[in-house]
Amino acid sequence: ILIEDRNGSREFEYFRDDIIIAQEQGRNLFKNLYRVRFSVSDTSNFTVPAPGNALRISSARPFATGDFFQFTLRAPSIDMAQAAAELEDIAVVPNPYVAASEFEPRDQVTGRGERRIQFINLPLQCTIRIFNLRGEQIAVLEHEGTGNNGAVFWDLQTTGGQDVAYGVYVYHVEAPGIGEYVDKFALVK
Repeated sequence: ILIEDRNGSREFEYFRDDIIIAQEQGRNLFKNLYRVRFSVSDTSNFTVPAPGNALRISSARPFATGDFFQFTLRAPSIDMAQAAAELEDIAVVPNPYVAASEFEPRDQVTGRGERRIQFINLPLQCTIRIFNLRGEQIAVLEHEGTGNNGAVFWDLQTTGGQDVAYGVYVYHVEAPGIGEYVDKFALVK
């Protein structure tokens, strides 16, 4: 896959540059097979493709000269009922967190890695509040995701920068317009 930088900006611009799907014929020699050019009639609702998005083109017959394809994309939307149901998928890993967890990155130079846990399957935007068993809020995490199955790490420190004690903690996830979820996790020495 090659990019034809039609305006010389050295960056891929969706409405100006072309994607060329080519077959290599030899060293630095390509046979031009397909050219993809994006055009949008209404740029006010256009969302730029994000990393991980895929465009799949398949055909039961070979493409021919003069073939033309037109795609229509819908603006992104959220099914609120499904989003509320998926709050049940939120989890903490590892749970329980063990002081010598394999989840921590390690290397020969620094030894033990950063102490941390991860909140997974989060909605795109949410606030995570972490409480000890006395009901005291010890940390707040803000999550601003860009795709499905959002995740955020917590370094096991209070808002004031102190390491938390081992024990059981309760977390509360609040997703504006979707709902709330409450669960617990354990830190074991």
